[in-house]
Amino acid sequence: GSLTNSQFEILTPEILVLCAETAIKNGKFDVAHDCSELFFLRDPPQDQFFCRALFIRAQVQAFNSGSATGQDAVNRLEVSIGHILHSIEIALSPSKFPRYNFIIYNASVHYWNVTRRMMRAGACQYLCDSMQVVVSALEKSEERSKSWLCRYQLRLAQCFDDKGDSKRAAQCALAAHDIVQKLPEETPKIESAALQRQVRDFGIYMGRVKDGDCGKLSNSVLASWKSAGIVSEVCANIESIVQQCKSGAIAEPAKIQSALEDALSQLLDKKNATSQSQDDDAPTARGSGLSSSELDCLAQISFEAVRHK
Repeated sequence: GSLTNSQFEILTPEILVLCAETAIKNGKFDVAHDCSELFFLRDPPQDQFFCRALFIRAQVQAFNSGSATGQDAVNRLEVSIGHILHSIEIALSPSKFPRYNFIIYNASVHYWNVTRRMMRAGACQYLCDSMQVVVSALEKSEERSKSWLCRYQLRLAQCFDDKGDSKRAAQCALAAHDIVQKLPEETPKIESAALQRQVRDFGIYMGRVKDGDCGKLSNSVLASWKSAGIVSEVCANIESIVQQCKSGAIAEPAKIQSALEDALSQLLDKKNATSQSQDDDAPTARGSGLSSSELDCLAQISFEAVRHK
């Protein structure tokens, strides 16, 4: 049932926040709103519970603005973001930092969830300024997750690209590239490989912009991907060629055809070499002479050939 006014009065400020968090988890946003607002009416100190109450405000505001569209959606989202940035400001204050590093990390998670609906082409450009604040805070935090910071840097790069600021986009992507090259050994290989692939794809995509920063980024991610050993050298080359065709880095029809023919030629050469000296550690599809990753490359070449026909 719902809480009455008399029941609210006997609750301590901390219990109000815990109740609000539980209400959020159970989809009771009206109860969460009532609990958090009563908490703020008691003029609480700006401690971790104050920050957690700000997170609740952000989530409630985001939920209530779910049906908004256009500029109205942006305006409402900015209110939610403002609560999260307020919590980061508190966490970075001299009296709280670095003890409140966990608040910075939690704020970044709430920011990601609240802004998810805006993380798309044409909309994410409005997140550049606020996301830069989150990234800067994560960089200062001693307990930050390297892979999480990498995801944020890459997302910020996409926001700047959406805004038309290719220089800042390339700088953020290069920062993500530097991070992904130095991920701790305990990072799961699947996660590390996925991040490297995402950084590679965006770096190649930025290669469509003809300037020094974007060229440096594209060359760096291509070289790193080929040397990472995640896939064979042939597959790394083919994936890079296909991604350049997808992104528009290779745009002219004749050059696209030539690039795809080169990719197919590399794959056939690999097949012929494999048929002569089969590697027992690389299982192949029956009758194809190609590994599963090479078959995937063949499918990508075929798809791009059809798309540009």
